[in-house]
Amino acid sequence: MDLVNKYRPTKLASVIGQDAAVATIRGVLKRREEVNPVTLFCGPHSTGKTTLAWILALYANCQDPTKEGEACRKCASCENIIRAIKEGRNAQAVLEKPVSERGIDAVRSLEAQARYRTPHRYWWFILDEVHNLTRPAFDAALRLFEKPPAQARFILCTTEPASLPRTILSRNFIFNLKAIDPKVTARDLLWPVNTREKFGLDKSTVMAIARQVNGHPRDALNLMTQYVAAAEGGATPEDQERTLSSLAAAAPYEAIQRHCHAVVGGKLNTAIFMLQYAANPEYFVGQIIVNLQQVLYRWVSTDKLADPRFDAAMEVIKPPKSSPERISALGQVLRIYLDAQARIKGYLCDNQAVLESAAIEAVEVTKRWDTKRKATV
Repeated sequence: MDLVNKYRPTKLASVIGQDAAVATIRGVLKRREEVNPVTLFCGPHSTGKTTLAWILALYANCQDPTKEGEACRKCASCENIIRAIKEGRNAQAVLEKPVSERGIDAVRSLEAQARYRTPHRYWWFILDEVHNLTRPAFDAALRLFEKPPAQARFILCTTEPASLPRTILSRNFIFNLKAIDPKVTARDLLWPVNTREKFGLDKSTVMAIARQVNGHPRDALNLMTQYVAAAEGGATPEDQERTLSSLAAAAPYEAIQRHCHAVVGGKLNTAIFMLQYAANPEYFVGQIIVNLQQVLYRWVSTDKLADPRFDAAMEVIKPPKSSPERISALGQVLRIYLDAQARIKGYLCDNQAVLESAAIEAVEVTKRWDTKRKATV
């Protein structure tokens, strides 16, 4: 039961929770001018970066678009790309290439492919997790992006835009995606799928699934699939609830937030336990820094200046009320993790040891915030 590909959007109208990005893409397509040679979609894991990349390629390559820039969905190009999206494969003029090969040879191979001619309007290359490229590879990519082949268009997707060189960012048309409100995920994605598939889940269960994945639609569909499979296999309500909790804990982004929650709460055992999910230590420590920065920014902002984007992180991490002493201490915690990030990027020693050492130092700082309070986990 592959709900992810089955319900992967192929229309801008079907994309949920990314209204600003969708409106901008509509404006670009409506003008029917040349699409920027390089486009960047950045944002948290599983928020629609590659999906929007495919839809942009679909609409831009349509042979008979409407006056509003909508794809006709009937021409040979549209049919080929839509079929590729649903089947999870590459299309005739669209190649999705995860950046697993990080070096300069990968960019040279990409450049050679980009010079092939195509009967379609554009030859699209979607580079996922582009931040994995090495510095020499970025230098080679910069030369390619500055003078790309006439028909070639590149879409970069990343969870770590700060890792991209400034020279690369300056060549991009940038879309910043955000984590999607669980209520939107439940209302606009999970409930319609539940109805069409006749799963029979009630609204509270659908909402619980949406909350567990905390704004990540693809993970929500995967979790719904596993929850339904457990129910059909005869699992008890307690087993199903345990399934939800264990699957959520195994997700890297959830583990990152729980790690931050534990650090802020002064709970070393939980903070260390969550590090077992750090399959990519460089990404893990980077996201810890982002989450702690959100708490810091929310703390130092007044009610009128506070950014509502940080409310979700505050809800999960649950820091105590701010005070000048705690703001200063959190700054110290951030420096600890920034130092850990530098050590990991510099390959100076065992990455897991670096993370564990940082967690121990950070908890020692936060435990001094209030020795009388009972921290929650």
